[in-house]
Amino acid sequence: EKYSQKIVINNDVNTIVMGYFASQDDYESVSFLYQARIGGTGGVGHIHRGHLIKGRHNIAGEIQYLPISFSENYQEIKKTPEGALEWTMKYCLGITSMVAPDAIIIYNRLISKSDDVKKEMEKYMPKSYIPDLIKIESLKEYMLIGCILLGLKTLNPFIPPKYILPVLALKQDLPLNSLD
Repeated sequence: EKYSQKIVINNDVNTIVMGYFASQDDYESVSFLYQARIGGTGGVGHIHRGHLIKGRHNIAGEIQYLPISFSENYQEIKKTPEGALEWTMKYCLGITSMVAPDAIIIYNRLISKSDDVKKEMEKYMPKSYIPDLIKIESLKEYMLIGCILLGLKTLNPFIPPKYILPVLALKQDLPLNSLD
């Protein structure tokens, strides 16, 4: 009120999934799985056909409420590659069973290859049901794009995400006026 500025606050994982979704053209439905290495349980963000799924009370993706059990204490297993694989596989199965996205984007520094997660998932689910699993190494690019998107959507909520990001025009070597 004092400065008459609009301030946008959003969940970090939701902001990242918005940025990832806006930076690609291959998928209509994307989930982003984040594992926190220190404290916390991580989280999930979902976009389906361009719409961020927040759910009632904005708890969609708050995985701490899921009754998933692990072979050992969660705080301990997430510190090892084997435990991180178990954690990631179980939440990817949950995401696939409940939302069935085209792709799950994984950020977990202890997972070396998304194919390892896929192999573990195949023990519990038919291979044809498993979405594309994409491991990313950095969050910064997608967080930045998501923040830009949120700000621009706040200014004009009717602009489609694909048309409001000059960053995408540069990434795709398109002239900025081609987005008009």
